[in-house]
Amino acid sequence: MVKKIIIVLVIIVVILGGVFYYFKGTPSYSLYQLKKSIQNHDSTSFNQYVDVDRVVQNLMDSATKGFDEEMEGQDNLFGDFGEGIMQAMIPSLKEEIKNGINKGIEEISENKDDKYSKIEIQEVIKEGKSAKVTLINQDNETIKMDMIQIPGRYWRIVGVDFDDFKKISPEAVKSSDDSEDGDKNDEVVIDKNIGDEVELATIKFKINSAEEKQVLNGSFGSSKTASDGAKFVVLDLTVTNITKEGFDFDSNGIQVTDEQGRKFDPWDDTIGNIDNYLEMRELQPSILETGMVVYELPADANSYSLSIGKRGTDEVYKIKLK
Repeated sequence: MVKKIIIVLVIIVVILGGVFYYFKGTPSYSLYQLKKSIQNHDSTSFNQYVDVDRVVQNLMDSATKGFDEEMEGQDNLFGDFGEGIMQAMIPSLKEEIKNGINKGIEEISENKDDKYSKIEIQEVIKEGKSAKVTLINQDNETIKMDMIQIPGRYWRIVGVDFDDFKKISPEAVKSSDDSEDGDKNDEVVIDKNIGDEVELATIKFKINSAEEKQVLNGSFGSSKTASDGAKFVVLDLTVTNITKEGFDFDSNGIQVTDEQGRKFDPWDDTIGNIDNYLEMRELQPSILETGMVVYELPADANSYSLSIGKRGTDEVYKIKLK
């Protein structure tokens, strides 16, 4: 009788051992260990179960694709000096997102955000060494993640849906567009004058002068006269690329606003009509470039300013031109 009991116990232990061995090789077990690493502030274990660099790269790819789709067929108004500098900003944006992830881990582990401290696994769909995981929190918000199996039988998170990531860490993906669409009272307006230097995320610049003209004359091409009831405003700018890679200057999105609240985009029909045109000039890192940007305003615009926000902050620089 005793012998039979021992045999049964051995069989149970073998079965349980096999079940545990199998469970250790599942995405669910890795997610369980990931949760423990967050609770224990164990960054080494956390990085074992999350490929942060890959997650961030996938987030950037998803965000860039979504931005391109939103901007298709629209004017470029997304901040600083246009889409041409987006690629130059990606390294710093990656660091911002990484910092946002770390901040989120800290908040969850310190129970500052109970919403995300009680996350459960809703669904795991395995396909070979890949898995799609859906998590759910107490507010019934779902978070989708991609995982892959790593040698050693554990699983790593390599991708998070961008919209779901915004639920987890909204501050990490907050953009200048969010600030523009949000509470205007949060903006910090910094008044500047002609000759004052302004530093943005990718460039620093100053407006050397603002001159009103009725006719533009260049060394090449014919002269150009302003439309009836209008005038040209010619800005002389000095610009310095403060990133580590070159990009082309793009004035699209830099608007001038007059005292009536009317907003004006750069007047781009100036090739051959003005010397030292700055548009699309290549800006190499740390090298000053000086050139002209032209606007066409109504003749009754008596005072006007150039306003531009600094990406990633609530700062808006208002440069009085007249």
